[in-house]
Amino acid sequence: MKTDFAPYLAQILPHILQMASLKAEMGIGGATAELTDVLNEIKPDGEGKRLNIMNDDIEEKDSAIQMLIVFVEELGAAFAQYIDPVSQILLGLTQFSASDNIRNSAAGALPALLKCAKAAAPDNLTQIHTMAKAYSNNLIDAMESETETDCLICQAQALKELVDEAGNNLLQQASVDQFAKKVFDFIEQSEKRIQENNKYEKENMDGEEEDQLDEEDLLVLKEENKNENQLQLDLGEIVGVLFKTHKQLIGNVVQELIHNRLPALAKLETKQKKKFLLFILDDMVEYLGPDYLGPVYPQIVEQICKEASSKFAAIRQAAVYGIGMVAQHGGAAFQALSQGCLQSIKTAIEYPMDSKTKEKKSKASQFHHARDNAVAALGKVLKHQ
Repeated sequence: MKTDFAPYLAQILPHILQMASLKAEMGIGGATAELTDVLNEIKPDGEGKRLNIMNDDIEEKDSAIQMLIVFVEELGAAFAQYIDPVSQILLGLTQFSASDNIRNSAAGALPALLKCAKAAAPDNLTQIHTMAKAYSNNLIDAMESETETDCLICQAQALKELVDEAGNNLLQQASVDQFAKKVFDFIEQSEKRIQENNKYEKENMDGEEEDQLDEEDLLVLKEENKNENQLQLDLGEIVGVLFKTHKQLIGNVVQELIHNRLPALAKLETKQKKKFLLFILDDMVEYLGPDYLGPVYPQIVEQICKEASSKFAAIRQAAVYGIGMVAQHGGAAFQALSQGCLQSIKTAIEYPMDSKTKEKKSKASQFHHARDNAVAALGKVLKHQ
């Protein structure tokens, strides 16, 4: 029914809003109290993980939030008159301590609300920017206290969508610098957690057999580090969105990257760090280009081309995507770099598939994605140069 369903919202929505606003309770020893108050009393110290609770109240609350999200996404502008009460509820749930599902849902719904407002009044930039700033500040506050990496990933993805949807001129110069610094801080905190996991693993692999980590423990640590690396990629994409939407105000951030962060990353040989580096470099050539980057531009292109021969398909895929962006947005500067770019594309297209890759479906799929990206990059060269 899509927008044809909008007239029925007045009858349906009040009950759903009441469900979403429900204050979950928990009984202990015959007495009941609001669940968040109970959790505040028993929350772990320091960097401990939050407790995740599921009872009838929370399940009902979560279901109501999911229904609200469906209405927002499916009805678009027709839902605009209900944005304020829904915003008030969701902004109060991004730090809901009892359930990571609810925190994730609340964070993920905020960009949809902004899109709803934009669809209803696309020329009302004041309203769009006011909402985007309020939502972004709320998410940053939530990320400051969040202990679950999967929640941080949802929050970072929502933050990226908000900045992208709000478009140009959302932030002033000082705010851009402050915002980027906060993103870099989150990346550093994530890297610290990875190092702590690696240290813990190393310290507990030796010694008495009963004290050593078992296979399940090692898998947990591996999964945690995998999530942390994904979080860093998502945070890096926020920087890319700043390149896209605030090109004239991003100079200080670019200098920080060029002189400090990117050289350090380029020295690391791990797959995860190479991928993160390429995501940033790809966004630089796509959104900033040779005129903005000046003499450092050929060095960036050279670094991208270098990774087109990586043994990791995900790295090759990111590298040839970047080469395609160089061809599309590099203009006359591409000519001086064309030989290296074309040779790198050729290397990526002709990269052989080994037996281990053939045997594993996910690896074979990634291999073909990398080759497809290389062919697409060649197409961009033919189209734009």
